[in-house]
Amino acid sequence: MQASELANAENLRLVRMLLTVFTMYIVEIIVCAALYYRLYNRRSDNFLFGNNLIIGRQRDRIDAITGRMNRLKRTIDFHTKAERHMQSNTDESIDEGWSTSLPDGGGIWCEAHELPPPNNFTIDHLIINLHDSTGLVGSWNVGPYGYNGAQLLRDLRSARITAEKSAVLLEEEVETISRSDARVWSFIDFVYFSTVVQTTVGFGDIFPNSTVVRVIVICQLLVGYIILVVLINLSLSWHWTVAAG
Repeated sequence: MQASELANAENLRLVRMLLTVFTMYIVEIIVCAALYYRLYNRRSDNFLFGNNLIIGRQRDRIDAITGRMNRLKRTIDFHTKAERHMQSNTDESIDEGWSTSLPDGGGIWCEAHELPPPNNFTIDHLIINLHDSTGLVGSWNVGPYGYNGAQLLRDLRSARITAEKSAVLLEEEVETISRSDARVWSFIDFVYFSTVVQTTVGFGDIFPNSTVVRVIVICQLLVGYIILVVLINLSLSWHWTVAAG
C-alpha cells in the first residue's frame, strides 16, 4: 500500500512538472509575440509581409471601418433630424409613454425600467429609445427624475457631436491604412508568427527584417528547444515510472 501511494505521488509530481514546463512553452510564445508586436509598432519595416497578405489585410480593415462609418453616418443623420424636430418641442415634459414621430420616418419614445438602486427599493428609470425606418438607432438612460424636450435636444446634440468626431477619426484611419507602412497587423498576428517560429513550421508569410528581430527569433528557438527537451525527458520519466509500477 505504501509503495502504491509513493508511486501515485511520483506520478502526480511528474504530471505537475509536465504541466509547468508546457505552460512555460506557451508563455514563451506569448512573451515573444509581445516583443515582436512592440517592435512592429516601433518600426513596421522590422518585418516583411507578403504583398497579397498586406493587400488582403488592408481590405479587411477598410471594410470593417467602412461598416462602422456607415453605422455612424446613420446615427448622425438621425440625430440631426431629431434635433431639428425637437427644436420646436423644448417645452414638452417627457415621461413614461411619451413618444414623437419624425416627419420623414422614425421616432423617439420613452419607457420606464425598474433598476435597483444601492438601497432596498427600486426606482423607475426613464429610457429614451431612438429608431429610424430600419430599426433601433440607440438608447440611453436619463435617470429617475424629470426630463424634458430641452434636455433631450441637448443630449441629441451631444451624441451627434461625439459620433461626428468618431467618424472623422475613422476617415483618418482609412487614409492611414492605404499607406505602405500602415499598422494593419494585430497582436494575434504576432502570436501566430511566434507560434510558427517556435514550432519551426516556417510558412514563409512573415519574415524578420532587422537584426534585433532575428536575435529574438534565435533566442526563442534555442529556449524553445531546451523546454521541449525537458518536456520529452519528463514524459519519458513518467512513462518509465508507470511501467515500473
